[in-house]
Amino acid sequence: MSPETQPNLPELVLTALETAMQSEGESRLVSVSKKTGLLPGGAASAAKTLAKKHCTDPELNLFTVREVNEGAKVTQFCVITENGIESLFQHRAPAVRAELAKRAASTHLSVAKLVLARLAEKELHELNREWKRLGEQADELRVSLSKLVSEQLEAVESQRELLASQAEKLRALVSSSRHEPTVQVDPEVAPRRSSEAKTDEAIDFQRDLCRELVFAWQDAPADSDERAALERVMHNTGLEAVGELGDVVKFTAVDHATEDELNPGDEASITEPGWLYRSRRGELLVAPAKVRKL
Repeated sequence: MSPETQPNLPELVLTALETAMQSEGESRLVSVSKKTGLLPGGAASAAKTLAKKHCTDPELNLFTVREVNEGAKVTQFCVITENGIESLFQHRAPAVRAELAKRAASTHLSVAKLVLARLAEKELHELNREWKRLGEQADELRVSLSKLVSEQLEAVESQRELLASQAEKLRALVSSSRHEPTVQVDPEVAPRRSSEAKTDEAIDFQRDLCRELVFAWQDAPADSDERAALERVMHNTGLEAVGELGDVVKFTAVDHATEDELNPGDEASITEPGWLYRSRRGELLVAPAKVRKL
């Protein structure tokens, strides 16, 4: 089994590998009495049993193992293999590996240096591959970001042009309203207002214009000349005020807007009138009247 496919080794096994790499010859696998081994002796435990199994597993190939009969017992002596040195190094940080290689016994020094160089070359290759991958990912992100910024700028410019056009229309309407002469006419013979839309396209345009006028009116200071001028334009474009300041009404969620806790049917006082647009297609409540709880 190659080091790449080996499972994570317990610390007891890694310590045993470090000790074996610094030993010139064979090392007793398990300590007994005053004879020091690679693994601690004493009472058996799950950790010690697992460590011994790893050290003697031929598939892991961490050590070459020689068994010697000592009376009624069989004693195991071990020598670390090249695979064992590589497995140890793979479980240690690069800086630690270099220190371990310096402390290697003369019989293992050349192998330790060879393994150290091989791992360094392999990891450098991996780093270069990761660096290349990150560079490609960065290029993709730069392209995506550039495209996104370009699209956002186009959208902002389009919106700016639309707002500028709407603002120019509003300024023209306000200006014409301020200079429009007052003419007394008989309501029975008065012609239809020229601003009343007659086609679907005209109705849609006038509806959108009414919304913009209402928004501008709501943003204008109360009792200001600007709001008064906007009101004249709004009446000329077919808008009708819904309710008057101070009127007491029965609250409905459709016709009114409030920040108070009101249920349908509760009495409320109008703090700002709403606005209704009428056309041949029917009525549209552009803005509900604002109310407060009594």
